[in-house]
Amino acid sequence: MDLTKKAVRLKRGLSVPDVSYFSTPSSVVIELTEKTIMNSLDIPRMANRFQNIRHTRDKKLEVFLSEDNSTVTISQSSNDYNAEFILPSSVLQNGIPDPTKKLFRFLMTKVSQEAFIRGEIVKPFIEFNLSELVEKGFYKSVDSARNHIGPALDSILMFVIGGSRTVGKGKNKKVHSWDHGNIFINHSLNKNIVRVDLNTVKDWNFIISQYQLMPFYLYNLSSSAYNLCEAVFYYARVNAKNFESEDNVLNINNRIIQQYLSLPDVSETKNPGRDIVDAVKKAVDEINACESDSNDFFLELYSESSWAVSDWLSKGYLIVHLGEKYLQSYKALATKRSNLINKSSS
Repeated sequence: MDLTKKAVRLKRGLSVPDVSYFSTPSSVVIELTEKTIMNSLDIPRMANRFQNIRHTRDKKLEVFLSEDNSTVTISQSSNDYNAEFILPSSVLQNGIPDPTKKLFRFLMTKVSQEAFIRGEIVKPFIEFNLSELVEKGFYKSVDSARNHIGPALDSILMFVIGGSRTVGKGKNKKVHSWDHGNIFINHSLNKNIVRVDLNTVKDWNFIISQYQLMPFYLYNLSSSAYNLCEAVFYYARVNAKNFESEDNVLNINNRIIQQYLSLPDVSETKNPGRDIVDAVKKAVDEINACESDSNDFFLELYSESSWAVSDWLSKGYLIVHLGEKYLQSYKALATKRSNLINKSSS
């Protein structure tokens, strides 16, 4: 079968997305990959924080070093899934460069747009022009993109994942698994066109299990604001049912924000107000500035002036106010999810 021709036919049947945001894949293993990249300078701290966050106490996040110390495995599991992200341990000495997480998100979005459609791989590769990376803010020029895209993709080609997830119950029960292997297997550049080949012998339903929304300016954000945006829209998807209430808001505890932005613990800095609180406020202000001409969504930090930074982290939270465009999408998602749960239980 010609997968490329099949992809073209299927894409013609897809609806045109709203101009203010785009749809991008989401799953436990994608979130684990990005979380690891964001916290790559201190993986053990990331694991400890994960277990101390209230809503994650029915889940496990563990870190393992191979017997020969050559690789590190970050494993996250619950009753219905286990996901592993594996990296050469040498990579973690200097951390994974910040732009890697943006490029990984970009590649996964391309996969969902071009290659993985309606639950199956219809094309064994993705392609994009270097000029698109410039337009989205990855690089300042095509020449810069040409010089840097190769090493950036090399780092992503090293990513190895594994695990399984279970969906449905009874006769509708399915298990999607990924035996340890790379996500992407090769890349090439020809006349400013980048091609990235996919690992098509694996079950991509393990990697792409959900979709979430992201604003179009995502890639232009600074590293901290990008990480905050990832947190906001990941938790908006996970908690879509919250938006069925009259308040239409989502609250995210500041300790979750601390982990996503990879900010230090209070005991690790002489100036926690500057390095933790002010860093979060700066990221919030940057995103709100991007939304100043729209009513799509707004971020607000709740705290009390008398709180110490430790209280600000444990008691304070980020309030996500969503406008009608996002609300319609999340309410539809909540309804669809409820119908699927009822169907799988019957």
